[in-house]
Formats: sequence, structure tokens, C-alpha cells
Amino acid sequence: NNANFSTPVDGSSGRMQMYLWTAPTPDRDGSLDNGIIAHEYGHGISNRLTGGPGNSSCLGNAEQGGEGWSDWLALIMTTEASDTIGGGMLTQARGIGTYALNQATNGVGIRRYRYSVDMSINPQTYADLATSSGAHQKGEIWCDAIWDMTCFLINDYGYSSDPTNASAGNNIAMRLVLEGMKLQPCSPGYLDGRDAILAADANLYGNAHRCRIWEAFARRGMGVNAVQGSSNSSTDQTANFNMPA
Repeated sequence: NNANFSTPVDGSSGRMQMYLWTAPTPDRDGSLDNGIIAHEYGHGISNRLTGGPGNSSCLGNAEQGGEGWSDWLALIMTTEASDTIGGGMLTQARGIGTYALNQATNGVGIRRYRYSVDMSINPQTYADLATSSGAHQKGEIWCDAIWDMTCFLINDYGYSSDPTNASAGNNIAMRLVLEGMKLQPCSPGYLDGRDAILAADANLYGNAHRCRIWEAFARRGMGVNAVQGSSNSSTDQTANFNMPA
């Protein structure tokens, strides 16, 4: 949109005439993309919660999910009730930065794949971390797992736009992910983050969602027999797709 501000039309100093029109090719700035705004805000959350409130430098290691948490926050904060109709959380595909890029045809946005529980749409697993370059590609792998978990919980327990509705699946997921940030160690790897979310479920819900959490992580290669290696390396991990007994 463009605006033209003219001088007062009646000679007074208290009146302004404004004209608004839509440009044929508007500048789709990222500052107007809700997903990008939520993503950047998410860095402030993950940096401050990981390692405690007095340590904001715990996410500089190679295998850390900072960009993944931010993508996840963008996805959950732009989810609407209509997205959940007919099991939609299990079939939809969501991109990041799709407004800013105006990718109306495929909706991929600024990531390699759209985020989706459907493995034919987004096939990434922990095994792909070693060939992922840069923080954003690495973060995709982490977001894949926690977004799957979120979709499972919304499908099981429903969605509510009321953040005080503690029984809604999206609010359960929000508590698990944020509490997991608080419980994980400084410089966490992806299995450290997984275990912190499991601990959060034990603390907050008495392990009520443990099977769903494991299902989400195991299908993305972070199963019970996965090996993280050093969190300072993103190439020494071993993927595993097994659920606990």
C-alpha cells in the first residue's frame, strides 16, 4: 500500500487529507509477515530460557535448535481453529515467510520443505542434520519433530484461541516446549531437547503425553536408540526410529 499525505484542504492546521491505494506489485516486506515477526521474537525466548535467565549465550553450539524453535513459534502463533477441521493438522503443509515471498503457488517460503506431519511432503529426519548447512537448515530438523508433536496434540485434544484453556492441545504443546527450554542444559543437542520435553511432560502432566512425544521424535529419527554425540558437532549423530518398549 502507498499513501499520499497532502496539506490541509481548508487552510486549518488540524485537518489532513490522505489518499490510499494498492500498488500493482506491493513491497511484501518481512515486517508485515506475521510468521517472520513471531520467528524473530522466538529467538528472544529460546535465548533467555535456555541455561537460565542469567545466561543468554547458551545457543551457540553446532547442534542447537534456535532457528527451529523460532519456526515452530511462527507456526503455532499463526495456527487458527479452521486449520484443525477434519484432522487438518495431520494433513496440512505450512511454509515460513510465504507472505514476504508471495509464493502463492507452492507455499514453501524460505525453507527447504513446508512443515507437515506428512512425510511425503516433508521427509527430513535426524539423519539429514549432517548434510544440512547453516543454522536455518539445521533448525528445520528440530522444528520438524516438535511441530509433529504439536499437530498430534492438537489432533488429540483440540485447539483453543484462549491461552488459559489448559486442556487444549496447542496450549499443552506450548507449555511442553517452553518448559523444555528451561530444563535443558546449556548448549543442548537435539536429544537433550527431546529429553527436556519428556521431563516437562513428567513434571507438568505426569507423563500423560509421553507416547505422543516419543512418536513425534522417533518418526524423525530421534528415537530411543538415537545417539547425539557432541552437541558441538552436527555431523556425529546416529538416527534411530524406534519407540521405547
